[in-house]
Amino acid sequence: MPVKDEEEGLRLLVDEFQRSSLADRKDLCFIIVVDGRSSDMSREVSKMLADSIIDQSERHGKGDAIKAAISKWSENPTELLVMMDADGSYQWADVENVIEALESGAEAVTGVRLRGIFTRVEGMTFLHHMGNHALAMSASLRNRRKIHDLCSGLWGFSKEAITRISPTAQGFDLEAELHGRVRSERIPLVQIPIEWRCRVGGTSKLRSFVDGFRIFIRILRT
Repeated sequence: MPVKDEEEGLRLLVDEFQRSSLADRKDLCFIIVVDGRSSDMSREVSKMLADSIIDQSERHGKGDAIKAAISKWSENPTELLVMMDADGSYQWADVENVIEALESGAEAVTGVRLRGIFTRVEGMTFLHHMGNHALAMSASLRNRRKIHDLCSGLWGFSKEAITRISPTAQGFDLEAELHGRVRSERIPLVQIPIEWRCRVGGTSKLRSFVDGFRIFIRILRT
């Protein structure tokens, strides 16, 4: 879980986790990567959930945070690995669905927030709605499979799958790389609908046009 100025979202996730059925599982370990530029109480709140906290100081960006987390995970790898954002937009019930899919034999699972080009998800701006659909369409053509939601921040992998994928992206083009690597490694992909909600507190780090262009280039390159 990558974090930068997500105190409010983390507090919500901690509260909801404690009331979720996942809280009863003893085999969960949380690795949270906190960007050293965070100016709020993100690191302190992370301690309420994390088994391991990584201070991201030398390199920044979502992709680099996930790489740091995977590196830490690989020291004592579990059979499954789930990636999610810390802004409160994803819910534990959907995380549980991802885990269940993996435990049932799936190798790679991603959550689908989008509900079709004519149905905008509540809380998602029109610009992001259209951008997400345009990028998903481009990725579908490039990957020769229907990709319903390219930029979803909720993913799950088996140990073997994430080891084969070994992502290298530094920023928000991470998800586009994951889709490309899943294709090139011939890993079956399961896409499940999830309930997305607008971020809780903080501000989005995504720069619509700059990062959108980088994501598009990553689609073409991977």
